Amino acid sequence: MALSSFSPAGTAFALICGLMSGCVTDHGSAWTTPALLDEGSVAAQASLVLLGNPTAGRPAAIVAQELEHTLKTEREAGRSAIVLWLGNQYDPSCGGRAGNAIWSRRGLRDLRGVISAHVAGGGQSYATTGHKDWACPPQSLGDVSLEGERAGLWKPVSGSGVLRVDRNGHARQVSSCRVPEIGRATCVIENPKPTDLVDLVYVDTNGWIFPAAPDTARSRLASRRQRELEALLATLTGTGGPPQILISHVPIESGGMHGQGGLRPSATFDRFPQSIRDALAQGRFAGVISGHERDLEATKDISDAIKRSSKVWIDRPVFQLISGAAGRPDRSFPGHRTIRGSQGIALHPDLRSLHAGFMTLHLRPNRADVTVRAYRRHRWDQAELQFPLRPPPHPLESPAPHQTPCLRCDPKDGAAAGRPYDLESPGQEPPGNDDL
Repeated sequence: MALSSFSPAGTAFALICGLMSGCVTDHGSAWTTPALLDEGSVAAQASLVLLGNPTAGRPAAIVAQELEHTLKTEREAGRSAIVLWLGNQYDPSCGGRAGNAIWSRRGLRDLRGVISAHVAGGGQSYATTGHKDWACPPQSLGDVSLEGERAGLWKPVSGSGVLRVDRNGHARQVSSCRVPEIGRATCVIENPKPTDLVDLVYVDTNGWIFPAAPDTARSRLASRRQRELEALLATLTGTGGPPQILISHVPIESGGMHGQGGLRPSATFDRFPQSIRDALAQGRFAGVISGHERDLEATKDISDAIKRSSKVWIDRPVFQLISGAAGRPDRSFPGHRTIRGSQGIALHPDLRSLHAGFMTLHLRPNRADVTVRAYRRHRWDQAELQFPLRPPPHPLESPAPHQTPCLRCDPKDGAAAGRPYDLESPGQEPPGNDDL
């Protein structure tokens, strides 16, 4: 049984982890040294709020308070934020009356109130499918999606498709796919408009990465969604238009327990369908947005991690954001989730936090700025990074990373090279006893 971070045993374990190098702490120089972002001449025109793994309890209640403040700030700045739920937001019992009951519990009740008010005020909210959602029977999965829509929490986006965000901060579905029982799947995508800012290409790879038993309803659904994915990516090839960001519940690479070498590896480049690997290798996606892990990770370029885990060289830099700490984060599971031996060893994020929190991504023409918000030491801290949406290609010759995966091997400034946040300043105290 995992220790609670609020129990005496959990407190003792957290203190020991804070003082010893055997446990993971927050990393990234931007936590202590504010990034000097280039504000540019064009203000951010749209924003995405990224939430993942909402779970009942105190951490979600604290996240809901900051989320309400963030949405208000976005409105005051003239932006209507688009909320993206990144998976695992459905009822573990897979629907029915229990689905309403779980959203009445502390934390989830608070999140529901904030998001419902946001949607009622004209805001947008979309939900993708997580691996725990995928475990629901196919007939229940659709029911739970609709239940969340009826409750004003989200509009479900299942399978694969494209949400196009314009410069007014509005997202619209621009793809439609037809997947017959027999025959080739086909997709149609609307032509872009001059006012379009970015394409959010959402995919459901849960059935591929977590395969079901053969000849079952779930395996047939997985096959259908895989055919839809192949058709969508084939249609997107060479269409031009705005930059594309991949939305996948499972990250391409991870520095957490689901990364290569981690306790439960599932987030590695070579586990994805060939069509997604080809699209990434060809530089068709500027970045990736994911959940899955119960932490916060922001990486400017995952190219070296892909080289290290899968021995594949990709054409252009690809940023990656993992925002999966809207409920109980890894920090509240002191034990196997926080020791270094349980972590991924291919990716070293530029920013990482094991505390509760979420991210906000501001979109400008050809550029995106992320703000990572984490609740640490009884206060909200934030750090920022900047990414190009049309990155130049990698040079023909570039230094290769260490090909044998190891911790803190990258010769770069960031999480890998920096010292743990909790040891950054001499005499700095270890994390608070009930710090999330």
